Amino acid sequence: MLNLPAPCRPDGALAPEVRLASHALDPAATLGSLRRHAVVFDAPRGFANEFYTLAVDAYVRDCDRHGQPQTALLGVQAGWLTEQGAIHRSIYLDCEKDRLVAVDWDRPMRPASVQFLCLGEHEQALHRELSARFPCPQLNSYRAAALADDKSATLSRWRDLETPASLTVQPGDRETARTFVEGFPLSVVKPNAGTEGDRVALLERDRPDFGRLLEQALAACWQGGAALIRQRRDGVCYRDPASGSCHTLALRLNLVHDGSRHRLTSGYAQLGCDAETPAACGRGGRIIDLHSALSGLATRACRPDRIEPPAATLWRRLSRDAERAAAAFEGLALVGLDVLLDLTADDRLLPVFVEANPRPAGLCRSRLLTGVRPQPATPSASAWSFGTDWLDFAPQPTSPRTLARHDLNPRHRHRQDPCPRRPDRQSVGRLFRQDHRRCGTEFLCGSPPGAIAGAGRRTPSERLGGIRLDGRACRPHPSIRLLRGRRLMLAVISVFWRHCRCRGIACHSGNFRLGYRSDIPRLVGLAGSSGLPPLYLAYDAACAEGSERSHGTLRARFEAGDRQVLEAMNRLAEFTAQAHALLLDGRAFELKPLMNEAFDLRRSICTIPPAQWRMIEVARNAGASSQFAGSGGAIVGIYNDEVMYRRLKFRFPDFAGNQVGTVCCVKRA
Repeated sequence: MLNLPAPCRPDGALAPEVRLASHALDPAATLGSLRRHAVVFDAPRGFANEFYTLAVDAYVRDCDRHGQPQTALLGVQAGWLTEQGAIHRSIYLDCEKDRLVAVDWDRPMRPASVQFLCLGEHEQALHRELSARFPCPQLNSYRAAALADDKSATLSRWRDLETPASLTVQPGDRETARTFVEGFPLSVVKPNAGTEGDRVALLERDRPDFGRLLEQALAACWQGGAALIRQRRDGVCYRDPASGSCHTLALRLNLVHDGSRHRLTSGYAQLGCDAETPAACGRGGRIIDLHSALSGLATRACRPDRIEPPAATLWRRLSRDAERAAAAFEGLALVGLDVLLDLTADDRLLPVFVEANPRPAGLCRSRLLTGVRPQPATPSASAWSFGTDWLDFAPQPTSPRTLARHDLNPRHRHRQDPCPRRPDRQSVGRLFRQDHRRCGTEFLCGSPPGAIAGAGRRTPSERLGGIRLDGRACRPHPSIRLLRGRRLMLAVISVFWRHCRCRGIACHSGNFRLGYRSDIPRLVGLAGSSGLPPLYLAYDAACAEGSERSHGTLRARFEAGDRQVLEAMNRLAEFTAQAHALLLDGRAFELKPLMNEAFDLRRSICTIPPAQWRMIEVARNAGASSQFAGSGGAIVGIYNDEVMYRRLKFRFPDFAGNQVGTVCCVKRA
């Protein structure tokens, strides 16, 4: 039914899988009276991530403002439309089950409003053709978008902002192009109507083959019309803190119109695959958050000196100039701006505006921009009004309830409240009146995860149950011993209190009840620690014990300056760096000896109970690597193939059967 929504990058899907409905459905029975907003696409790759983010935003937005959903977002591929703009097939979010469903409708239906994303290589022509089909209101109609699609005209509109020198060159005008390019040591040649780094060339005037490269770049651009040549102004790049490699850097800033003006709401950073390739996912680049990007700035020459992150004054200027840049496009409710960073003569950071996008991609990777600069812990967001309120241009700040509902779900990409309000007693209770899920984790390589000043690499595993708050008494869940359950509850209360204090939320003075449940095996190191080649996980319930037994004496020895402990910690940190490099290089199977050596080093400074050491031996005798997944009681390792995995499954139950009352489990991690 759909050739579909694969993740847009290999760093993981953000959306659940798309499920196919078994039969055609009635729009009225399925969607009821909800307003139907179509998100039209043509390039399936990555669309599921974008659509899921928008759909969840719309759902949360409606629930916060109206107490129930008001809008149904429909993902509609271009081929699922009639010539009159009616929809006969679409994707929608089943909010009750948190899944995307692709469905045929038993009769075509017309949307109440529409927007366009992920239109593919010929997005401008397709946008024009599709926009003409819809008589309904459109977020960024083709007429409004055409202003931003013309890159040369965009730079002309921004003459009061910092922009690179540029020139539009019509097909065949080689002499004009060469004269302009020779005026700058570095220049950029790109199609005037290109997208996603397509046919963009970075040229260096002093290269011996400069003339040939210029000719090739112009010929490629002229295949689709005029070429745009501009001065290269990205004097600042990103230096990877792990590898030290340098990458081209471009900031993407998303702005939304609020009825009076455009406001900067979210953004991300795009990196090139190296220092001489355009920063675009379409050219092998990747996306990181703005805070990480601005914390790793370096000169394009990658000199040893580090560039300090932008000061608050510079970020205020960038926000102000971004809003001025977006104001040049009347009729665009949503616009994405591409900004480079350069250096002035006295080595101060300077934002340079180069491009506007009326169909901004990467909304699912964006993070909300609050305060005067990006913050490291800010949850990601698409836009807080994209789904429902753009028609009347009256977005309201998202309530803290959004955070409570979605912060703990790794697929929900949500945002902080830019203008926190002071809810009443009942609304404070609703902050945590939800069931939240947390991932249990396995520790792959490095220092003991709950211990001292160490480093480690972790992978997600089992899922941890939720918390519930209302105005009653405080009770522990019967599956958890009172002592350790009380610790968990006190920690949650402390975090909740800080959350309210930081956002100016008044907490009532009455009693409350805090309950929780977990399907992670207790006290075997899978809950407090954070847990790629094929991994297995094994645990023995008979080995369960609190982590304080092993970590208590270890910390005392560390603080006393025990030479053996200090040397072991340093060596474990080195293992972590090596493991990280292997994962980045795609050589994950080479982690096996590192994991074994890390456990052996841990054994040299900690007392390992015989039963837990026996688990390690069983795994190694089967040919797999083995390492504690946390504080002990559970192990994780790499197996080579199905034969080795079956061998593990066979040997561990036999080992567990020798102990009375034990429960041993082996599963794929």
